[in-house]
Amino acid sequence: MAPPPTPPRRERLKRLFVEYGALAIAVHYTIYVLVLLGLALVMLQRTPAAPLTSAQTLGVLAAAYVANKLAMPLRALGTLALTPLLRALWRRRRKPAGCDLPPGPAS
Repeated sequence: MAPPPTPPRRERLKRLFVEYGALAIAVHYTIYVLVLLGLALVMLQRTPAAPLTSAQTLGVLAAAYVANKLAMPLRALGTLALTPLLRALWRRRRKPAGCDLPPGPAS
């Protein structure tokens, strides 16, 4: 018997956002910003020094934005993989709420 088909990536991403909420959104946009800045820095290193307001710099930023949009499937996979891992690490490091209470009388 064949296993059930996996849902499309977009549907899995929607379910992830519903299940993990703000953590999934924060992970997704953190990856987005890091990739965009990384691409912009790599492209700016290849061009001669120019003022930040020059047309050349704006072109580099536009190219980094387009490249970042093309990397969306990889960013989605990163979000799907990292969010459950980060939630597990967060829960493991967080103390239970009752740890700071003094021991009660034994009854």
